[in-house]
Amino acid sequence: GRSVVLEDCDAPPQSVLERLNSVLEPHPSFAITENITREVQTIPLVSSFHVFATIRASHMSRVRISPALRSRCTIVWAHPYTDKDMEALAQMELQPVYSDTDAVAVADVLCKAREEMGKVSAKPVQGDIHHYYRVLDYVRQQKSLSDRVGTTLALVGFRFFYADHLNEDELISLGENLAKRTKIETTAIFRLPNQEECTDPFTVGQNGLRTSYCGAVCPSTGTVVDGEMAYVRTVVLNMTRIFAAYAAGSAILLEGPPGIGKTRTIIHCAALVGIQCERLNLCGSTTVEQLFGSVVPVATPSGERVFEWQDGKITQALRAKSWILLDEVNLAPAEVLQALMPLLSRSADTFTLPNGERVSVRDAKVFATMNPNSTGGGRTSLPASIGNLFATVKLTLYSDNELKYIFTRLCRPLVDTGDLTAELIDKVFAFHCDLVSQIKDKRIGRTGGPFEFNLRDLKKFQDMATGNLKDLKESTAQAFGASVTTHALGRFLDLVYAQSFSD
Repeated sequence: GRSVVLEDCDAPPQSVLERLNSVLEPHPSFAITENITREVQTIPLVSSFHVFATIRASHMSRVRISPALRSRCTIVWAHPYTDKDMEALAQMELQPVYSDTDAVAVADVLCKAREEMGKVSAKPVQGDIHHYYRVLDYVRQQKSLSDRVGTTLALVGFRFFYADHLNEDELISLGENLAKRTKIETTAIFRLPNQEECTDPFTVGQNGLRTSYCGAVCPSTGTVVDGEMAYVRTVVLNMTRIFAAYAAGSAILLEGPPGIGKTRTIIHCAALVGIQCERLNLCGSTTVEQLFGSVVPVATPSGERVFEWQDGKITQALRAKSWILLDEVNLAPAEVLQALMPLLSRSADTFTLPNGERVSVRDAKVFATMNPNSTGGGRTSLPASIGNLFATVKLTLYSDNELKYIFTRLCRPLVDTGDLTAELIDKVFAFHCDLVSQIKDKRIGRTGGPFEFNLRDLKKFQDMATGNLKDLKESTAQAFGASVTTHALGRFLDLVYAQSFSD
């Protein structure tokens, strides 16, 4: 007797939707005919049962459902929120921690920010209300952690949840315009990280970990583990994005080409705040049972076979209050994405397992990564109903200077031991960049591709040199003499790069 909401109901095949026609009649009925082991089962429908459906379309003519289904539904066009609506939402969401005056000031700043962004970027903002709630959540959560006023916190949240897709020039222009209209200093917010913020990217205080860039404060366990990480500008920017979303309680999706450190950055951020991260690689064969659990046969000490409930990986992470990292999320089947929605919902408190048990998701932090659809391998775009639940960050490749700094840092132990020189490392990196440039210009690799070389290939080279260079030099020293190091590096480059080509 409960209501059901069908999101994106124009997405599945029409044959699936036509199955609901009998439920939508004035005198509804529903019969299950798929169970061949028994007679047709008729499900009684009570008067309190209702069906609601949503479709995302900019105009009614774009609704892609059959005339039969459309005629059975009452279609209501949902209009966007007005500025007055947004102001009322801000007051309602911020009232527990801010006064009405402060809440109105935050709403006014966000209204001006949305107007100014429309002037510097022609690209429309998708999921406006989702971004707005994330900013309000960020402002509310930072109240007890940061010494900044609500309007400044609102601009920081706006920078990451609304304006993150802007390029550097657009970001600076937006900041200058907002400074004039709001009389708030925005220079340090609407720009990219500087060298000082990369040298010392965060500090640990009483309230948690504070990023030097934009000053996002994240609660931590007090045990900060700072592993090996090259804090170049792109890395610091990505880490601050993650911490801002974490502080707002939002799920975050990192989208970008392979080999730019999406997974590594999230795992490193989890270590910085002292939290375990459960990494799950999704694919087309991933099942809901693998993620959340199922009843499986087990043997008792006496040898008797019994059936017991066994938690899946996500359920285990929820109980341990670990971060959940969903790698390659756009490879997951539709039923898995559907099962994940309660974890991503802003208002979710509990999640009901297949065995009926309720697990708290109030403290659940979900992160996801995916490569663009152009990468291939069966990747598709996420449905809008799923994608809007994430704060999406589109990552770009490292600059050559950043990549060189990271590679040099990786190879530093080889220089310290005398196995390699800085000059040879520079030559290897120059070879990598030249190869990438020739592939991009289609001077080589025009058949048998696509060929992509990135940070992962430089890491492979470093791993080979670390594990094999000394032994290879000793075993071939007599044959190659003074050129033994060059010969060894040539063999490593052949394995990492040349062997990728067919001829």
